[in-house]
Amino acid sequence: MSPSEVKRYMQTRGIVPLSDLVNRFDCDPEAMRGVLEFWKRKGRVRQLASRSGCGTGCGGCGDGACAPPALSAVYQWLDEDERPDRTVPVTLLGSPRP
Repeated sequence: MSPSEVKRYMQTRGIVPLSDLVNRFDCDPEAMRGVLEFWKRKGRVRQLASRSGCGTGCGGCGDGACAPPALSAVYQWLDEDERPDRTVPVTLLGSPRP
């Protein structure tokens, strides 16, 4: 797994859970976090707000289908026009309302 491979995968997906990246590249979560930190420093990836319980209502959490909390982080690939100085706050669907 190279940073370029992760880049291409994220470019096609847009928003990707850490669990998906770990499974796709069959790697250790800490190794993937290192690659993601590389892209974050370059302003190409951002971590979206953490979710406590996914809130999607799919029902998968009861049977263990959801990712463990350590793998539930979600990352977004940023195109040139989405670089950090021009980003818009993102609200995930199913997030609890205050």
